[in-house]
Amino acid sequence: MATGKKPAGQPQRWKGDVKLRPVQRSALATEIDTSGTTCVCCKEQHEVTTCPIFLKKSVDERAHFIASARCCFFCLKAGHGVRHCRSARPCGIDSCKMRHHQVLHGSKRVDLRNTGQRVVAAASVKAGATTTLLQVVPVTVLASGGKEKQVWALLDPGSQTSLVSEEVMTQLNLQGEPQTLRLQNVEGCGRLQNSVKMKLELKASGGDGSRIVVPEVFSVRDINVTVPELPDKRIEWKHLLDLDLPDCSGKRVDLLLGANVLEAVLQLEARTGKAGQPVAIRTVFGWTLTGTVKGFLPERTRQVMLIRKMAPDDQLSAALQEWWSTESFGSRFEGQDAKSPQDVRAVKIMEDTTRRLDNRYETGLLWMSDDVCLPDNKMMAANRLYSLEKTLMRQSEKAEAYKKVVEGYVERGFARKLTPEEDQEAHPRKWYLPHHGVTNPRKPGKLRVVFDAAAKCGNTSLNDVLLTGPDLLKNLPGILLRFREEPVALTADIECMYHQVQITPQDQPALRFLWRDLDATKQPEPYTMQVAIFGARSSPASANFVLQQTAKDCSSSTPAGRAAREAALTSFYMDDFVHATRTEEEAAEMQTEVTELLRRGGFRLTKWMSSSRKVLERIEAAERVQDIDVAVQCARLRLEHHQRHLGSQSC
Repeated sequence: MATGKKPAGQPQRWKGDVKLRPVQRSALATEIDTSGTTCVCCKEQHEVTTCPIFLKKSVDERAHFIASARCCFFCLKAGHGVRHCRSARPCGIDSCKMRHHQVLHGSKRVDLRNTGQRVVAAASVKAGATTTLLQVVPVTVLASGGKEKQVWALLDPGSQTSLVSEEVMTQLNLQGEPQTLRLQNVEGCGRLQNSVKMKLELKASGGDGSRIVVPEVFSVRDINVTVPELPDKRIEWKHLLDLDLPDCSGKRVDLLLGANVLEAVLQLEARTGKAGQPVAIRTVFGWTLTGTVKGFLPERTRQVMLIRKMAPDDQLSAALQEWWSTESFGSRFEGQDAKSPQDVRAVKIMEDTTRRLDNRYETGLLWMSDDVCLPDNKMMAANRLYSLEKTLMRQSEKAEAYKKVVEGYVERGFARKLTPEEDQEAHPRKWYLPHHGVTNPRKPGKLRVVFDAAAKCGNTSLNDVLLTGPDLLKNLPGILLRFREEPVALTADIECMYHQVQITPQDQPALRFLWRDLDATKQPEPYTMQVAIFGARSSPASANFVLQQTAKDCSSSTPAGRAAREAALTSFYMDDFVHATRTEEEAAEMQTEVTELLRRGGFRLTKWMSSSRKVLERIEAAERVQDIDVAVQCARLRLEHHQRHLGSQSC
């Protein structure tokens, strides 16, 4: 739950021989709590730690609520973060050293960047039953291909640049240049975060339908502006009766327009009423309300918006302050690499389609777009099958192994034979995959069937319309360094990792193939793979995503279970588990916990090896390398190999 500051050093960006300077922006904001003992959850007069509504939430829901309410994770009060909490101390439950309140112990880590705190903050003051309205207007964002989306925009003439939410960027597939963006509050310099700089074309949803080009917009995760619920008091505000005002009550703000697009924030006309009544402002986007209004729904916070560019000297000073801050010592990098729009789309597909079934996970293929339509390639796949059969007929042993692999696919549920009716059903993404056998000289007697997703028909292949997805592999040097930290080595492999990941039924028509058991007297019969395949460009990302989701969803709450969860998230490089522990007892416990954890997600860990004979003797013979002496020797050789290449020595 505790968060650490990001070190001042940032990756350098180069284009050819020219060093690119990161673009820096800062957001100034403050939040002052004046609510006394008012509960942030139910607004009643008691502490949130005694609130029955808050305590009924799960521990993860409590953590997300506290994050979204912009409260300290330790004292649960607004106005500061846990890093600045004077009373913060380690939790203490089960020797937990994290700085969070005990009612939040055991929750998943909450990324504060998801709360929007770095974009907008708030200042709350005692104001009686009043609230202040900000200028929020409906705007249509235009994109290529005729795409458009209506959003709510905040007009902020105090900002030197404009911001757009990542959700809008992803939905419209907006392109831009990766940049770094610095957001700042009044207490000091904020972190650098990855962003995308782009140009936007807007159309007024209200007003005269004018179009405006915003020359500079930066993407942010959220624009955390709360639009208050405005009661229907128009009859009392007589100066507004003849105006067409948009209803923005409770709406989400996805766009902030600053002074860099002056025609957007320029006030063309104003209408004022009595004291305590809102002021109507006419802009190029139509009429909007602003000003302090009496008599309804007092807000605990006031939205204070100011985004400005930082001078180079300010950036240097801020970097030095962050470097010398005692809270920066020993902290680790908490940032995320900038994702391309394609990677953002791939992650959203995996998040939306991945779900846990009875004994494994299901996920969708990473389609490049929603309107993919594939040509009929059945004849091409049949010709490739005939060519494969001719080759196999000349190699009887390989032919027999090939038949056994395909039969095994059907028996284990990886593939199934289609009925003639199913094969005749029309589907825009129907595709027949050519296939061939691959052998590894280091693994004699083992044959792997690989599906050729790169085979083209009409200048199109399955891989052409699939996304690669983000690189979810853990850093290999980091895995190896952690492997060398402790004396007892423990390694294993996931059996058929790709084939343990189920593909959603609606995407399975793209994974068909032809087979007739090498019987030339029969017509090729249609089959479909029901799992991720070797050869598809999206399979590595999908398999790694499901593996990480298994670790997050299926771990137990015991100390050993939490250790296994952490190991599953940090000690896998694709299907290879590489881990080390301090003692043989810990290694045996880790082997049991990780095996059970992955089993719940449909993965089987096998071929266990360890540098300890005692650990191996506790593992079932079918799950480890058969010869214990060989297994011990192999594990020790791995340790020595990494020792030589990493230049480290055992103590």
